[in-house]
Amino acid sequence: MTNQYNLLKVEALAPILTEMDTKVQAAKDSADKAELFDGPQFDTLHDMLASTLTGFAVDTIIGVREGGFRYRVRPGGSTDFQLTSAGGTLYRVLPTEAGHYNFACMNPAADGVTDDWAKLIALIDVERTGTPWYVSGPSIFFPSANYYIGQTIELKASVHLWGRASGLQRDSPAKLIFPENSGGIVVNRYNTINNTVEAVPTTAADASIIEGLYLQGGGGDNVFGHGIWARGRCVIRNVRSWGFSGCGIAVWAASNGLGTHTPTSGDPQGNANLTWVSTVSLRYNGVDGLRVDGYDANAGYFEAVDSGGNSRYGIRDSSFLGNTYVACHTVGNGVANNGFNAADSSSFVTFGGRRYSAHPDATETELSATEPGTDETVWVDSGLGGTHSTIPLWVSGKPVGTYFNGGAYMCDNANARNVFIGCYSESGASGSSFAGPCLVLGGAIGLVVKGSVVQGTDGGKITAKGFSSDTSPVTVSVAGNEGNNEVLSFADEEDVFRIKRSGADWVLNNKNLNSRIAFTIHGGNTALNCGTSEAKPYIMSFPVLGVGKGGDLRRQTTGSGAPTGYTWGKGDIVWSVAAAAAGKCGWICTTAGTAGSTAVFKPFGAIDA
Repeated sequence: MTNQYNLLKVEALAPILTEMDTKVQAAKDSADKAELFDGPQFDTLHDMLASTLTGFAVDTIIGVREGGFRYRVRPGGSTDFQLTSAGGTLYRVLPTEAGHYNFACMNPAADGVTDDWAKLIALIDVERTGTPWYVSGPSIFFPSANYYIGQTIELKASVHLWGRASGLQRDSPAKLIFPENSGGIVVNRYNTINNTVEAVPTTAADASIIEGLYLQGGGGDNVFGHGIWARGRCVIRNVRSWGFSGCGIAVWAASNGLGTHTPTSGDPQGNANLTWVSTVSLRYNGVDGLRVDGYDANAGYFEAVDSGGNSRYGIRDSSFLGNTYVACHTVGNGVANNGFNAADSSSFVTFGGRRYSAHPDATETELSATEPGTDETVWVDSGLGGTHSTIPLWVSGKPVGTYFNGGAYMCDNANARNVFIGCYSESGASGSSFAGPCLVLGGAIGLVVKGSVVQGTDGGKITAKGFSSDTSPVTVSVAGNEGNNEVLSFADEEDVFRIKRSGADWVLNNKNLNSRIAFTIHGGNTALNCGTSEAKPYIMSFPVLGVGKGGDLRRQTTGSGAPTGYTWGKGDIVWSVAAAAAGKCGWICTTAGTAGSTAVFKPFGAIDA
């Protein structure tokens, strides 16, 4: 009864306590606002900057009602300010109550034409905390508007740049517009800046977050003008990166790399291991949509990457150790009239009523000089099909560079262990290429023009290519050696058998030797004629057939006479291929030994005259 009575008292007090909490919170809000605007207040930022009022006490906090911005008055001659009023008052911007900065507090033009780069850099530099190399910068929110950024943003502190975009194609977020041949945002390491290496390291932008923004490139021919270039590890999410002369996003770095990123040098300096990219749209860029490359661009996670209409590959991984890709999508990469490609320039062409994908190992010279259908190492047959606005007719004599390597997915480092889970490629595009032990699970990545994958197909089947199992001392490999036409091999430390294609037939041999063929399966186009004038397909043949088991096993083969070589056992038979009326069926060994020496063969089986 006592517990029930106490419960009733608590229930009766609940509305009173709620009202008290509301009043306390209101008092706190009032105090916060009083602290927020403890000095003069202006209705708009324009009013504050146009004001000729002077004489504000140093460190007075000025408020702007529209936007809720705060500024601290700085003394004359100070360098830690961002804005100046018409009257000469110096203002240092302050964060919002939530602790971030609103880019609108810098009075950007936000018209998509006037350069807002300097104002953005000034705001990025407003905060620095941390150790000498790894420092934290501000969190900056971009209201929805068009901001023209006249040059690349080189980040040298861990910052958070964000808007409210989804990263999908149909929203209207804050858009950062960059000029021709310019990159967008570079996440630098402590010793990199402006595509070079610093002789004296300064600070790093590792751990930066870029999200909810639309980066719009201005095109051009600078293949290293990437929308976002991660030279340090970072998080990129809910971002659109369209129309840049380089890649939409490049995670490209090596701690042992060179200083300058050029077409003829190796990997650029940096370390972007563990970078995370999620829900991004990368379209109409001059090279690849997403490129992950370098000795230190590993163990990254790439999720829901939508990469389409780029000039070369949708997703290209040239990392050293490999990365993980989940639920990614590519469409229309490396084909004509997409990205910066002309109407006759493509990695996917048609010729003679069939379509062909550029082999990733073929050079541009070979692609221009080699007629499709004549060399699978240059042009890979992709099936029947005619011309299309994105699939031009292959024409002999076109300049080198008209045809090139491109397509959906590309992994070209044989050491990298890349994993693709539930990834897709739309039809009507050049094929994918995989080197090394890549694993593709589920999804539908279309034609694989090179490499080995495990991919789910219609009907719940799994197509295995280049799959091997190594349980020492036995190794089994499925389609492990394409160049040798193998479909299956099994071996131990001393021996190996292979089932492989041999012309129109299939053979099982030992150690890849034609002299050691165990059997041949003759297909529909076999040349086997069995002593007749026409082919005899669909037969299994044995050079030597063993009959019996254990010590009673005896061999049977064919010949035109008693054997003259090898050793034979009593009961071994050679059937005659020159059988004639009144002759014999063949020869049987009656004394074991070496043919032509100690072995004795006797004719047997009389044939009627």
